[in-house]
Amino acid sequence: MIEIEQINKSIKLGIIDLHEFNTIHGLVSKREIEKKALIYLLKALNINSDELVYNENNKPFLISGKPFLSITHSFQYLAVVVNSEMLTGIDMELKRLKIINVQSKFCNANEVQFAGNDIDRLTCLWCAKETVYKIYGHKGVNFKDHIKVKPFHTADTVIYASLWVANAWKTFKLALKSKQDYYLTYLIDEV
Repeated sequence: MIEIEQINKSIKLGIIDLHEFNTIHGLVSKREIEKKALIYLLKALNINSDELVYNENNKPFLISGKPFLSITHSFQYLAVVVNSEMLTGIDMELKRLKIINVQSKFCNANEVQFAGNDIDRLTCLWCAKETVYKIYGHKGVNFKDHIKVKPFHTADTVIYASLWVANAWKTFKLALKSKQDYYLTYLIDEV
């Protein structure tokens, strides 16, 4: 039901299966399931859920300031990445055909050429861009123009994405994982 992984000395990843969690707890609404599962997962990561708040851009943070964290949920799973040293980001997405219809909204010309109609590549691109957006945490970022992802193979465990901010590109090293029909990306480091 729950997986906790110590990635390195400063990064910890937690994933909870919402279907299994709900089988045990018998909750009714999707919102209630996600809220209670998040509290349960934070506790497993040794984080006091009473400290969790959200800023005006809906970016989660702890009142105490550290560790930094990011949250994602997609259908069956909810995941949290915790980083004791720097702002972080995470995203998890279910592979779905409809991503082909929206690729022009988040992919630049190079990414469209790279991914084509490959659902796996498009899902990974979206995850990487959403992860970078969550690291930055401010509105006004255009996924197509302000975030670019270097070509990769879906079997890679690391990919690189850059964000245009303050008239310069900042590059991030992201972990890439697959789990059943899902892809997950989270920040490893700023390059």
